[in-house]
Order: sequence, then C-alpha cells, then structure tokens
Amino acid sequence: MTSIVARSRSGKVLLAVRQLLRRRARFVRSQSTVVRPVVTARRFTSSATPAAATDPAQRLAGRGFGSFIEAAQGVLSLLEGMWPGGTVLLGLLNPSAESFNVITSEGDTSFRLEPGLAIPLQASFAVLVATEQRPLISDQTAEPVFGALDVQQTLLIASYIGVPLQRSDGTPIGSLCALAREPERYRQPDLELLSVIARLLAQEFESEETARELRQRAEEYRQFATTDALTGVANRRSFLESLEREWQLSHRGTVKSYVVIADLDGLKAANDRFGHALGDALLTDVARALTGAARVSDVVGRLGGDEFGVILIGCDGEAEAATFCQRARERLAVITNDRPGPVAISAGFHSLSDARSPERAMELADRAMYADKVKQRPPPNTH
Repeated sequence: MTSIVARSRSGKVLLAVRQLLRRRARFVRSQSTVVRPVVTARRFTSSATPAAATDPAQRLAGRGFGSFIEAAQGVLSLLEGMWPGGTVLLGLLNPSAESFNVITSEGDTSFRLEPGLAIPLQASFAVLVATEQRPLISDQTAEPVFGALDVQQTLLIASYIGVPLQRSDGTPIGSLCALAREPERYRQPDLELLSVIARLLAQEFESEETARELRQRAEEYRQFATTDALTGVANRRSFLESLEREWQLSHRGTVKSYVVIADLDGLKAANDRFGHALGDALLTDVARALTGAARVSDVVGRLGGDEFGVILIGCDGEAEAATFCQRARERLAVITNDRPGPVAISAGFHSLSDARSPERAMELADRAMYADKVKQRPPPNTH
C-alpha cells in the first residue's frame, strides 16, 4: 500500500511538471522573435516545441516511482534534457556533519558533482541557496556571489540557477540547482519552473520522512508490546503466539521443533540475602545465557517470575535439545561467576510434534524441568 501511495504522489509531481513545461514552451515561443533568437535556439534546442518539452514528462509520469529519490532522478533527467551541456543536481543538508550532500545529479560529469559528494557548508552555490533559503539566478557579471567562492574559479562556472527545498514549517532540506559554463544560460521562467518543482519534491520528501517516522514508531510499539521490559527477550504473550505457530508447523511435518522450559534456581535466596536489584540482574543473566546458547532462528521468552521458555526451531532430536540445555547452564555459570550467591538453571524439554497441543507440550517440558531440578538438588544431610 505504501509503494502505491508513493507512486501516486510521484505521478502528481511529474504531472505538475508537465503542465509547467507546457506554459514554459508557450513563453519560449512568444519570446523567440524578440529576445536573442540565436541564443534562444542554442539554449532551448530540446524544448523548442511543446511536444519536445512534454513527451519526456509524459514518459516519466507513466512510469510511477516508489520513492523520493526515484522521483528526483526522473525530474533531474527531464531538466538535463531541457538544459543540455550543464549539470543539474539535488542535494540535502546534513547539519550533524556540517555538509551538503549531493543525492543525485545529471549532465556534464566534468563538474565532479557525483551522488555521494559531501560539500562543506559555505563552499558552494547550492549550499548558499539551501542555507539562505532564497532562489538564485546568476551569471558571472551580474552576481557578486560568484567571486566569493573558489568553486567558480575551479569549475569555470558562468551560469547558475538554484532554489531551496523547505519543509512545510520552513526548516531547510536542501536545494535543487543547475549550472553551466555558458554565460546567461538561465532565465526567469526557468527559475519559476525550478521553484515549483522544488516545492513538489519537498512535499514528496516530507511525506516520505513522515512515513518513515511512523514506521519507526510502529516498530517501537511492536517491540514494547512483545518484549519483556526487564530482560529484553520475548514476553509471555509473544512467546505463546510463536509456540502456537511452531506447534502447527511441527504437526504439518514442515519442521521439527522442541520447547524448553527453564527455571532459575537460587533466585529467592539471592533476593532475600542481597536484594531485588541482584535478583533482577540474575534474571537478565539467564536471558543472556539462553539467548547466547540459542540460534538466531530460535525464540527465547520470559514466561513470568524466574521461568523462561525457548523454542528450538528445527531441532534434530532429544540429544540436540539436551545439548542446548547444557550449553545454557555453562554460559550462565560464566556470566554469574562474579555474582554473590550460587545460581543455576534447571531445564526440561519436549517435542512439539509429539504433543496434542502447545499447552500440553509446555506441561510435559515443565514436568521434565522439575525432574531436572530434583536431580540437581544436593542430597539431604543425614548427620
């Protein structure tokens, strides 16, 4: 659904560009008999007729785009066709790095304005347009800003046009620019066209930015709803949902899995003697031990109190499940080596495919865990 919306927005951007190009073509035809006809023919070769101006836009609008970058590349390709021989570029401000980053560019590669280039702030025309938030159309003789920047001497820039990209609240995003080595290359209608395109691209950028923030918040909420706050593993609800899914897959013969129930021995004594802060730390230690012993595909969860569950997905059999339990015990011993008070893991397991329900599988694994707890208990002192 998101990609469909994005393509729809991008199509509207290019449709608006198409309408602007038609108006611009009419302006060029009306001025061609009175304003430097030779220069006009040279400058607007690719857009001397309405068909030449609008056909590229029609092709772009028909494509549809899934992102801001794709829409920007499509628009820049269209502008480069209108202004051949120069370079058009889109860049975004990066305040944290104090730079202006070129996102995409089209045209003459000798300007060395390739995507990925990071330009220090106050070192280029594009940066000035972006930071000062004002459109600029300039040539070497009419605009003193050219003499203030070394880039003009290095790249031999004779004409420049640029407009800022702004969010709806006015904060700067970046700038959309074109430059050429030919003097007086750009005129006022070009600046008006570029300004509208920049506003449309800024809306596209802000919409994508908002969608990204919403996805991030949704993921944070999902993590909050499915994660145990203390240990960082799955909470009981999330674990049981995973167990139901894996039990069904096991009964279909898709994959063979085991459920492990693990309990922390010695937690009550540690709480009573050293306080609940240590108890919380020990529960986190158990989660680390179980996660470290498990594979990436396995599911580790806290069921409540000092009880944990693990789903060993694709487990080969009882021997592999027993090996996992021993590995978790050894990891916990290493992790808690410097903790006061002895603690250990008691664990039991059962095959999901051999149980009539997920609940029954947990019940049988729980019984096995208590049998393991009794086995690890030291014998009573008869003296």
